[in-house]
Amino acid sequence: MLIPGLVLPAIALVRFMKAVSGRRIAVIGGAQTGKTTLVTYLRDRRLPDPGTESQPVQDKFTLRFGKKDVECVVARDVPGGGGQLVPESKEAFTKADFVLYLFRADRLVAGDAESLLQVKTHLDTMKIWLDGDRFSKPRIVLVGTHEDAIEEHAGVRADPRELVASLNVIKLGRVKLGNPDVVVGSLDTAKGCAKLVQDVTEALR
Repeated sequence: MLIPGLVLPAIALVRFMKAVSGRRIAVIGGAQTGKTTLVTYLRDRRLPDPGTESQPVQDKFTLRFGKKDVECVVARDVPGGGGQLVPESKEAFTKADFVLYLFRADRLVAGDAESLLQVKTHLDTMKIWLDGDRFSKPRIVLVGTHEDAIEEHAGVRADPRELVASLNVIKLGRVKLGNPDVVVGSLDTAKGCAKLVQDVTEALR
């Protein structure tokens, strides 16, 4: 028996795991962008308990699709740095097949100077990593979070993905990084998480 509210999350997780099975994924970004929330959702199929402080995820877990179990390992979950990406982010980046770079889409749309500078610095840093190290280049997806807060900043109804992709910091960053896909969504609800995972999966194909 399928519970309607669980259908989309289940399908989204199955498709995601099929897309990344046997691959390494790095989830990096600044503080409070949703890294731990996303990993917790993938691991536990639920959001972290509301009102609790974000705790680093540091363990192994198994996801199942069909008759196959996929072993997932989170080597470390480090807090996002200030303006710079932490050294552990480079290690994860250089070993990854896929990189999900999370950023606060709502703050960029609002024109927050600190957030704009941080994202520019992060994207420039990833460009340096791509140019300076000899390793297989990961597939990068730029993941904007807090979609639910964008409309109040934008003042107009607009497609959140198009709005974020049109920002100069994102446009220039994409050029430097080889035109990675942009995904925008919310991690505030299970439905939002499922939709974001679904969109990320499409971007990884």
